[in-house]
Amino acid sequence: MQTSTYTPPPHGFRTFVIVWAAQSLSVVGSGMTGFALNVYLAQVLYPAPEQKAELALAFTALNLGFTIPFVFGGPLAGAWADRHDRKQIMIATNLVNGLTTVLTLVLMLAGSLQVWMLVAIGIFAAAARCPVPAEREQQHAHNRSATLRLEAWDACKRGLDHRCSRERPRWTPPRSTNRSPLWVAV
Repeated sequence: MQTSTYTPPPHGFRTFVIVWAAQSLSVVGSGMTGFALNVYLAQVLYPAPEQKAELALAFTALNLGFTIPFVFGGPLAGAWADRHDRKQIMIATNLVNGLTTVLTLVLMLAGSLQVWMLVAIGIFAAAARCPVPAEREQQHAHNRSATLRLEAWDACKRGLDHRCSRERPRWTPPRSTNRSPLWVAV
């Protein structure tokens, strides 16, 4: 069996910084859009004090529309994302979210944005954001290393490995191979 050493691609860190900056901008923009939609509901669609019940229902529907696709679609989208090109998935999901944000802005400026439209846009945008490959890959790597540690502990308990001590291995956070801070290594 021949072992090969990893050679980083040329301009690897530059590419990482570009992707990291773009994803950071996307996450901040999505958060600001969610906040702006809540303000829009409270200031434009339901501004009167006697509309508090309708406003509460609109907040609930909007936030459920953004959350439910993550809960139920996340595992399916993650399995799908693990089998496809991550670069294309990141580009497609960011493009879809950008287009839904532009659609929301156009409807808002036209004065025709209603709660059911916001919920539908929220479901569509959240479904597009479900397959986030970078975060899923880090979680998979951590799960694999934790599983290997527990399998080694089971072998020690059964007495199959004489090199083991009788102490149970404690959980340790996943380590990066480089020496950069954790937020850069992720």
